[in-house]
Amino acid sequence: MSSDDNIDDNEDFYTPGPDILFNIRSNIKNYSFEKANKRLKLQYDLQKNFNSLNNLKFRRSIYNKLSNLSLQGSQIISNRFTSSISYSKNLNYLSVSSWNGNVYLLNPIDLSILKTFNNLHNEKILSSTWNNNNNSLFTGGSNGKINIILNPINEEINEVPNIISINAHNNSRINDIKFHPTYNYFTSASSDFTWKLWDIETNKELFTQEGHSDIINSLSYHPDGSLLASAGNDLILKLWDLRSGNLILNLNENQNDHTNSIHSLDWRLNGYHLASGGSDNQLIIWDIRMMKKLSNVLSHNKLITNIKFTNSNNETLLSTGYDGNLSLTSCDNWITFKKLNTLDKIMSLEIIENENENENTDLTIFTGGWDRSVKLFKI
Repeated sequence: MSSDDNIDDNEDFYTPGPDILFNIRSNIKNYSFEKANKRLKLQYDLQKNFNSLNNLKFRRSIYNKLSNLSLQGSQIISNRFTSSISYSKNLNYLSVSSWNGNVYLLNPIDLSILKTFNNLHNEKILSSTWNNNNNSLFTGGSNGKINIILNPINEEINEVPNIISINAHNNSRINDIKFHPTYNYFTSASSDFTWKLWDIETNKELFTQEGHSDIINSLSYHPDGSLLASAGNDLILKLWDLRSGNLILNLNENQNDHTNSIHSLDWRLNGYHLASGGSDNQLIIWDIRMMKKLSNVLSHNKLITNIKFTNSNNETLLSTGYDGNLSLTSCDNWITFKKLNTLDKIMSLEIIENENENENTDLTIFTGGWDRSVKLFKI
Protein backbone atom coordinates (compact mmCIF):
# COMPACT_ATOMS: atom_id res chain seq x y z
CA MET A 1 0.00 0.00 0.00
CA SER A 2 1.37 3.41 -0.94
CA SER A 3 1.69 6.39 1.38
CA ASP A 4 -1.02 8.12 -0.67
CA ASP A 5 -3.43 5.29 0.12
CA ASN A 6 -2.73 5.71 3.82
CA ILE A 7 -3.53 9.40 3.59
CA ASP A 8 -6.85 8.69 1.85
CA ASP A 9 -7.85 6.09 4.45
CA ASN A 10 -7.29 8.54 7.27
CA GLU A 11 -8.78 11.58 5.60
CA ASP A 12 -10.00 14.15 8.11
CA PHE A 13 -13.02 15.93 6.67
CA TYR A 14 -12.53 19.63 7.13
CA THR A 15 -13.93 22.53 5.12
CA PRO A 16 -11.99 25.80 5.49
CA GLY A 17 -14.52 27.85 3.50
CA PRO A 18 -14.33 31.60 2.88
CA ASP A 19 -12.62 34.05 5.25
CA ILE A 20 -15.98 35.04 6.73
CA LEU A 21 -16.17 31.58 8.30
CA PHE A 22 -13.46 32.51 10.79
CA ASN A 23 -15.74 35.16 12.32
CA ILE A 24 -18.76 32.86 12.14
CA ARG A 25 -16.93 30.06 13.93
CA SER A 26 -15.72 32.54 16.54
CA ASN A 27 -19.29 33.72 17.11
CA ILE A 28 -20.52 30.14 17.44
CA LYS A 29 -17.68 29.41 19.89
CA ASN A 30 -18.59 32.39 22.08
CA TYR A 31 -22.29 31.57 21.98
CA SER A 32 -21.80 27.87 22.75
CA PHE A 33 -19.34 28.62 25.56
CA GLU A 34 -21.91 30.76 27.33
CA LYS A 35 -24.69 28.22 26.75
CA ALA A 36 -22.52 25.35 27.96
CA ASN A 37 -21.63 27.22 31.17
CA LYS A 38 -25.31 27.79 31.94
CA ARG A 39 -26.25 24.18 31.12
CA LEU A 40 -23.44 22.71 33.24
CA LYS A 41 -24.20 25.03 36.16
CA LEU A 42 -27.86 24.02 36.03
CA GLN A 43 -26.90 20.34 35.98
CA TYR A 44 -24.51 20.87 38.88
CA ASP A 45 -27.17 22.66 40.94
CA LEU A 46 -29.74 19.96 40.19
CA GLN A 47 -27.31 17.24 41.21
CA LYS A 48 -26.27 19.12 44.34
CA ASN A 49 -29.88 19.54 45.47
CA PHE A 50 -31.07 16.19 44.18
CA ASN A 51 -33.77 14.50 46.25
CA SER A 52 -34.53 10.99 45.04
CA LEU A 53 -38.05 10.91 46.51
CA ASN A 54 -39.07 14.25 45.02
CA ASN A 55 -37.53 13.26 41.71
CA LEU A 56 -39.48 10.00 41.68
CA LYS A 57 -42.73 11.83 42.43
CA PHE A 58 -41.99 14.36 39.69
CA ARG A 59 -41.33 11.68 37.07
CA ARG A 60 -44.40 9.68 38.04
CA SER A 61 -46.59 12.76 37.82
CA ILE A 62 -45.32 13.41 34.29
CA TYR A 63 -45.89 9.86 33.08
CA ASN A 64 -49.28 9.58 34.77
CA LYS A 65 -50.36 12.81 33.10
CA LEU A 66 -49.04 11.84 29.67
CA SER A 67 -50.67 8.42 29.93
CA ASN A 68 -53.99 10.25 29.49
CA LEU A 69 -52.92 11.62 26.12
CA SER A 70 -55.52 10.92 23.43
CA LEU A 71 -56.58 11.87 19.92
CA GLN A 72 -58.53 15.13 20.06
CA GLY A 73 -58.93 16.04 16.40
CA SER A 74 -58.17 15.07 12.81
CA GLN A 75 -58.37 17.05 9.58
CA ILE A 76 -57.80 15.95 5.98
CA ILE A 77 -55.43 18.56 4.58
CA SER A 78 -54.24 17.50 1.17
CA ASN A 79 -54.69 15.12 -1.75
CA ARG A 80 -51.22 13.70 -1.05
CA PHE A 81 -49.16 12.77 2.01
CA THR A 82 -48.58 15.37 4.73
CA SER A 83 -44.81 15.25 4.95
CA SER A 84 -43.77 18.02 7.35
CA ILE A 85 -45.36 19.97 10.23
CA SER A 86 -43.85 23.02 11.94
CA TYR A 87 -45.23 25.33 14.65
CA SER A 88 -44.51 29.06 14.98
CA LYS A 89 -44.80 30.10 18.62
CA ASN A 90 -44.56 33.78 17.70
CA LEU A 91 -47.48 33.61 15.27
CA ASN A 92 -49.38 30.66 16.76
CA TYR A 93 -49.64 29.10 13.30
CA LEU A 94 -49.09 25.53 12.23
CA SER A 95 -47.55 25.03 8.79
CA VAL A 96 -48.23 21.75 7.02
CA SER A 97 -46.37 20.73 3.87
CA SER A 98 -47.49 18.11 1.39
CA TRP A 99 -46.12 15.94 -1.38
CA ASN A 100 -48.39 17.88 -3.74
CA GLY A 101 -46.08 20.91 -3.41
CA ASN A 102 -48.54 22.94 -1.32
CA VAL A 103 -48.11 24.50 2.12
CA TYR A 104 -51.10 25.00 4.42
CA LEU A 105 -51.32 27.32 7.43
CA LEU A 106 -53.54 25.89 10.16
CA ASN A 107 -55.09 27.02 13.40
CA PRO A 108 -53.36 24.73 15.95
CA ILE A 109 -56.48 24.64 18.14
CA ASP A 110 -59.10 23.34 15.71
CA LEU A 111 -56.90 22.43 12.68
CA SER A 112 -58.88 24.70 10.38
CA ILE A 113 -57.04 25.78 7.22
CA LEU A 114 -56.41 29.53 7.33
CA LYS A 115 -54.33 29.92 4.18
CA THR A 116 -52.96 27.80 1.35
CA PHE A 117 -49.84 28.35 -0.76
CA ASN A 118 -50.57 26.35 -3.89
CA ASN A 119 -47.69 24.91 -5.92
CA LEU A 120 -45.02 26.50 -3.71
CA HIS A 121 -42.82 23.72 -5.08
CA ASN A 122 -43.48 21.95 -8.36
CA GLU A 123 -42.57 18.65 -6.70
CA LYS A 124 -42.73 17.04 -3.26
CA ILE A 125 -41.96 19.10 -0.14
CA LEU A 126 -39.87 17.06 2.29
CA SER A 127 -39.09 19.59 5.04
CA SER A 128 -40.36 22.88 6.44
CA THR A 129 -39.54 25.01 9.46
CA TRP A 130 -40.17 28.50 10.82
CA ASN A 131 -37.50 31.14 11.35
CA ASN A 132 -38.57 32.52 14.72
CA ASN A 133 -36.50 35.68 14.30
CA ASN A 134 -38.42 37.13 11.37
CA ASN A 135 -41.39 34.73 11.18
CA SER A 136 -40.53 33.53 7.68
CA LEU A 137 -41.21 29.97 6.59
CA PHE A 138 -38.50 27.81 4.98
CA THR A 139 -39.41 24.79 2.83
CA GLY A 140 -37.23 22.23 1.05
CA GLY A 141 -38.33 20.26 -1.98
CA SER A 142 -37.39 17.22 -3.99
CA ASN A 143 -36.15 19.54 -6.76
CA GLY A 144 -33.26 20.75 -4.59
CA LYS A 145 -34.77 24.19 -3.96
CA ILE A 146 -35.33 26.03 -0.69
CA ASN A 147 -38.28 28.41 -0.84
CA ILE A 148 -38.62 31.11 1.81
CA ILE A 149 -42.00 32.78 2.37
CA LEU A 150 -41.17 36.16 3.91
CA ASN A 151 -44.68 37.23 4.86
CA PRO A 152 -46.81 34.09 5.13
CA ILE A 153 -49.58 35.59 7.26
CA ASN A 154 -50.42 38.60 5.08
CA GLU A 155 -54.10 39.33 5.57
CA GLU A 156 -54.67 39.83 1.84
CA ILE A 157 -55.50 36.27 0.89
CA ASN A 158 -55.11 36.85 -2.84
CA GLU A 159 -51.91 38.86 -2.61
CA VAL A 160 -48.89 37.15 -4.13
CA PRO A 161 -46.52 36.31 -1.24
CA ASN A 162 -42.93 37.48 -1.25
CA ILE A 163 -40.99 34.28 -1.93
CA ILE A 164 -37.23 33.82 -2.21
CA SER A 165 -36.16 30.70 -4.07
CA ILE A 166 -32.67 29.22 -3.66
CA ASN A 167 -31.33 26.50 -5.94
CA ALA A 168 -29.58 24.94 -2.97
CA HIS A 169 -28.66 21.40 -4.01
CA ASN A 170 -28.80 21.25 -7.83
CA ASN A 171 -31.95 19.16 -8.27
CA SER A 172 -31.05 16.79 -5.41
CA ARG A 173 -33.79 16.30 -2.86
CA ILE A 174 -33.62 18.37 0.34
CA ASN A 175 -34.45 16.08 3.24
CA ASP A 176 -34.00 18.38 6.24
CA ILE A 177 -33.61 22.06 7.15
CA LYS A 178 -32.52 23.10 10.63
CA PHE A 179 -31.76 26.49 12.21
CA HIS A 180 -28.75 27.05 14.42
CA PRO A 181 -29.83 28.03 17.98
CA THR A 182 -28.60 31.60 17.31
CA TYR A 183 -30.93 31.80 14.26
CA ASN A 184 -28.07 33.45 12.38
CA TYR A 185 -27.51 30.37 10.22
CA PHE A 186 -29.43 27.44 8.79
CA THR A 187 -28.37 24.06 7.47
CA SER A 188 -29.77 21.91 4.68
CA ALA A 189 -29.25 18.17 4.19
CA SER A 190 -29.58 16.58 0.78
CA SER A 191 -29.62 13.42 -1.29
CA ASP A 192 -26.42 14.68 -2.95
CA PHE A 193 -24.50 13.31 0.11
CA THR A 194 -23.75 16.81 1.47
CA TRP A 195 -25.03 19.30 4.00
CA LYS A 196 -24.64 23.04 3.60
CA LEU A 197 -24.41 25.96 6.01
CA TRP A 198 -26.20 29.18 5.00
CA ASP A 199 -26.24 32.77 6.22
CA ILE A 200 -29.72 33.88 7.32
CA GLU A 201 -29.38 37.54 6.39
CA THR A 202 -28.07 37.03 2.87
CA ASN A 203 -29.34 33.48 2.17
CA LYS A 204 -25.85 32.82 0.81
CA GLU A 205 -24.11 29.48 1.09
CA LEU A 206 -21.17 29.60 3.51
CA PHE A 207 -19.79 26.17 2.72
CA THR A 208 -20.66 22.68 1.51
CA GLN A 209 -19.71 19.80 3.78
CA GLU A 210 -18.80 16.40 2.33
CA GLY A 211 -18.04 13.26 4.30
CA HIS A 212 -21.10 11.04 3.97
CA SER A 213 -21.06 8.31 1.33
CA ASP A 214 -24.82 8.27 0.77
CA ILE A 215 -28.02 10.32 1.17
CA ILE A 216 -28.24 12.53 4.31
CA ASN A 217 -31.71 12.35 5.85
CA SER A 218 -31.49 14.21 9.14
CA LEU A 219 -29.65 16.95 11.04
CA SER A 220 -29.75 18.04 14.67
CA TYR A 221 -27.97 20.88 16.47
CA HIS A 222 -26.51 20.37 19.94
CA PRO A 223 -28.38 22.52 22.52
CA ASP A 224 -25.23 24.64 23.00
CA GLY A 225 -24.94 25.21 19.24
CA SER A 226 -21.39 23.84 19.15
CA LEU A 227 -22.03 20.56 17.34
CA LEU A 228 -24.11 19.35 14.43
CA ALA A 229 -25.17 15.72 14.09
CA SER A 230 -25.90 14.31 10.62
CA ALA A 231 -27.02 10.86 9.49
CA GLY A 232 -28.54 9.05 6.54
CA ASN A 233 -28.36 6.05 4.27
CA ASP A 234 -24.69 5.26 4.92
CA LEU A 235 -25.67 4.24 8.50
CA ILE A 236 -22.99 6.50 10.01
CA LEU A 237 -23.98 9.14 12.54
CA LYS A 238 -21.43 11.97 12.27
CA LEU A 239 -20.71 14.77 14.74
CA TRP A 240 -19.24 18.00 13.35
CA ASP A 241 -17.63 20.70 15.49
CA LEU A 242 -18.97 23.99 14.11
CA ARG A 243 -16.34 25.97 16.05
CA SER A 244 -13.51 24.41 14.05
CA GLY A 245 -15.22 22.82 11.05
CA ASN A 246 -13.86 19.37 11.87
CA LEU A 247 -15.53 15.99 11.89
CA ILE A 248 -14.93 14.85 15.46
CA LEU A 249 -16.82 11.57 15.86
CA ASN A 250 -18.38 8.73 13.87
CA LEU A 251 -21.01 6.71 15.72
CA ASN A 252 -22.06 3.26 14.45
CA GLU A 253 -18.88 3.27 12.36
CA ASN A 254 -18.72 -0.53 12.36
CA GLN A 255 -22.48 -0.70 11.70
CA ASN A 256 -23.05 -2.96 14.70
CA ASP A 257 -26.06 -0.99 15.92
CA HIS A 258 -28.09 0.60 13.11
CA THR A 259 -28.28 -1.91 10.28
CA ASN A 260 -30.20 0.25 7.82
CA SER A 261 -30.68 3.91 6.94
CA ILE A 262 -31.06 6.53 9.71
CA HIS A 263 -34.00 8.91 9.24
CA SER A 264 -34.25 11.04 12.37
CA LEU A 265 -32.00 12.61 15.04
CA ASP A 266 -32.54 14.71 18.14
CA TRP A 267 -30.42 15.93 21.05
CA ARG A 268 -31.64 15.90 24.63
CA LEU A 269 -31.25 19.19 26.52
CA ASN A 270 -28.66 17.64 28.86
CA GLY A 271 -26.22 17.86 25.94
CA TYR A 272 -24.91 14.29 26.07
CA HIS A 273 -27.85 12.11 25.01
CA LEU A 274 -28.47 11.84 21.26
CA ALA A 275 -31.30 9.76 19.81
CA SER A 276 -31.43 8.23 16.33
CA GLY A 277 -34.17 6.30 14.53
CA GLY A 278 -34.06 4.40 11.28
CA SER A 279 -35.55 2.03 8.77
CA ASP A 280 -34.19 -0.92 10.76
CA ASN A 281 -36.98 -0.12 13.29
CA GLN A 282 -34.39 0.76 15.90
CA LEU A 283 -34.55 3.77 18.22
CA ILE A 284 -31.07 4.12 19.70
CA ILE A 285 -29.90 6.39 22.53
CA TRP A 286 -26.24 7.38 22.35
CA ASP A 287 -24.20 8.72 25.26
CA ILE A 288 -21.65 11.12 23.77
CA ARG A 289 -19.59 11.12 26.98
CA MET A 290 -18.85 7.42 26.46
CA MET A 291 -19.03 7.70 22.64
CA LYS A 292 -21.23 4.61 22.36
CA LYS A 293 -24.77 3.28 22.48
CA LEU A 294 -26.53 3.65 25.81
CA SER A 295 -29.85 1.96 25.10
CA ASN A 296 -32.02 0.46 22.39
CA VAL A 297 -35.67 1.53 22.79
CA LEU A 298 -38.33 -0.98 21.71
CA SER A 299 -41.00 1.38 20.39
CA HIS A 300 -41.66 0.53 16.74
CA ASN A 301 -41.75 -2.46 14.40
CA LYS A 302 -41.36 -0.45 11.18
CA LEU A 303 -39.32 2.50 9.89
CA ILE A 304 -38.95 5.32 12.45
CA THR A 305 -39.63 8.70 10.84
CA ASN A 306 -39.35 11.27 13.66
CA ILE A 307 -37.99 11.60 17.19
CA LYS A 308 -38.26 14.58 19.54
CA PHE A 309 -37.26 15.12 23.16
CA THR A 310 -39.58 17.32 25.18
CA ASN A 311 -37.81 20.47 26.34
CA SER A 312 -39.94 21.48 29.30
CA ASN A 313 -39.50 18.46 31.57
CA ASN A 314 -36.57 16.85 29.69
CA GLU A 315 -38.00 13.48 30.70
CA THR A 316 -39.90 12.25 27.63
CA LEU A 317 -38.94 11.10 24.14
CA LEU A 318 -41.58 11.07 21.41
CA SER A 319 -41.26 8.98 18.25
CA THR A 320 -43.35 8.12 15.19
CA GLY A 321 -43.08 5.50 12.49
CA TYR A 322 -44.50 3.64 9.55
CA ASP A 323 -46.23 1.28 12.01
CA GLY A 324 -48.64 4.17 12.67
CA ASN A 325 -47.55 4.51 16.27
CA LEU A 326 -46.94 7.68 18.23
CA SER A 327 -44.80 6.41 21.11
CA LEU A 328 -43.84 8.08 24.40
CA THR A 329 -40.69 6.86 26.14
CA SER A 330 -39.35 7.63 29.60
CA CYS A 331 -35.87 9.17 29.59
CA ASP A 332 -35.36 7.71 33.05
CA ASN A 333 -35.27 4.04 32.05
CA TRP A 334 -35.81 4.24 28.25
CA ILE A 335 -39.02 2.22 28.48
CA THR A 336 -41.98 3.14 26.26
CA PHE A 337 -44.98 3.81 28.51
CA LYS A 338 -47.59 4.94 25.97
CA LYS A 339 -48.46 4.12 22.36
CA LEU A 340 -51.17 5.70 20.24
CA ASN A 341 -51.92 4.10 16.88
CA THR A 342 -53.16 6.16 13.93
CA LEU A 343 -53.74 3.17 11.60
CA ASP A 344 -51.53 4.59 8.82
CA LYS A 345 -47.90 5.49 8.24
CA ILE A 346 -46.80 8.64 10.12
CA MET A 347 -44.36 10.91 8.28
CA SER A 348 -44.32 14.11 10.38
CA LEU A 349 -44.31 15.13 14.04
CA GLU A 350 -44.50 18.45 15.88
CA ILE A 351 -45.03 19.35 19.54
CA ILE A 352 -46.15 22.46 21.42
CA GLU A 353 -45.12 22.91 25.04
CA ASN A 354 -46.82 25.69 27.01
CA GLU A 355 -46.63 26.31 30.74
CA ASN A 356 -50.02 26.93 32.32
CA GLU A 357 -50.88 29.01 35.38
CA ASN A 358 -50.03 26.10 37.70
CA GLU A 359 -46.49 25.97 36.26
CA ASN A 360 -47.29 22.62 34.68
CA THR A 361 -46.59 22.04 31.02
CA ASP A 362 -49.39 21.41 28.56
CA LEU A 363 -48.21 19.17 25.75
CA THR A 364 -49.91 19.20 22.36
CA ILE A 365 -48.75 16.80 19.65
CA PHE A 366 -49.42 16.89 15.91
CA THR A 367 -48.77 14.10 13.39
CA GLY A 368 -49.25 13.77 9.65
CA GLY A 369 -48.74 11.03 7.13
CA TRP A 370 -50.06 8.74 4.46
CA ASP A 371 -53.73 9.35 5.29
CA ARG A 372 -53.21 13.00 4.12
CA SER A 373 -54.40 14.36 7.47
CA VAL A 374 -53.11 16.24 10.49
CA LYS A 375 -53.96 14.71 13.84
CA LEU A 376 -54.00 16.51 17.19
CA PHE A 377 -53.23 14.74 20.47
CA LYS A 378 -53.80 16.35 23.83
CA ILE A 379 -54.52 15.45 27.44
